[in-house]
Amino acid sequence: MERHERQQLRNITDEVTGWVDQAQFALAHRDEVTRGADEAVESLRRAVVALRRDGTVDWGARCR
Repeated sequence: MERHERQQLRNITDEVTGWVDQAQFALAHRDEVTRGADEAVESLRRAVVALRRDGTVDWGARCR
């Protein structure tokens, strides 16, 4: 492989490495956001009480 070809390969490798780093960062951030959203949903579910009358839910109330 000639010098010019090695330099081209090095440039392409550096560019792809940058893409991989960005993708890993985005995936890690997405996981963090997903965890936060899941925790928020569970918190809301724990705070809601269904009020039933005659076996059906009439309305729900959020507990404090």
